[in-house]
Amino acid sequence: MGVMASNPCVAPRQASVVCCGLDNAGKSTILSHLCDDLPSVIHPTPGMALQHFIKYGVQWRVWDCSGTGASRGMWSLFYPHAAGVVFVVDASDRDRISCAKDELEALLLHPDFRKRHFSLLLMLNKMDLGENTMSAVEIETILRLKHLQVSQRNVDLHVQSCSAIKGTGIEEGFRWLADSMSSSG
Repeated sequence: MGVMASNPCVAPRQASVVCCGLDNAGKSTILSHLCDDLPSVIHPTPGMALQHFIKYGVQWRVWDCSGTGASRGMWSLFYPHAAGVVFVVDASDRDRISCAKDELEALLLHPDFRKRHFSLLLMLNKMDLGENTMSAVEIETILRLKHLQVSQRNVDLHVQSCSAIKGTGIEEGFRWLADSMSSSG
């Protein structure tokens, strides 16, 4: 069976997504692998940055939100417009994993997400950094993902291990997100 070419007369479907997580988790670096026009040197995002790119038949509009403490309050400004969320966790940051858990829970309990269906891509970044890095199972336990899947049936969840520096796992995660938003939307 051959690969079907996309129809050039049909515009790609559009998707608005919020990309958030604690500062230094790798959000902007992950997005740099998907955007052709981002610089090769990634600096911390001040406030937020809007990224546009086309991948997997989707015209993406991604709000890259700063993860510094003061900026986290701005994340909710983009929730009403988002069909999906990419939440990035730094697998090497044992000291702040409970803070990441609290921010993820706050996002899931926010009124803009509490009652409606949405797709959540949880990117476990920096999985390649060695023996001090938390395993996917350890992170899933700390974040209470099994409880989340039982208590919040409105969330279509996918956990993707990745390395933002090497670029591994990113395409798989965003391909899942494109498919998930397409099937729910």
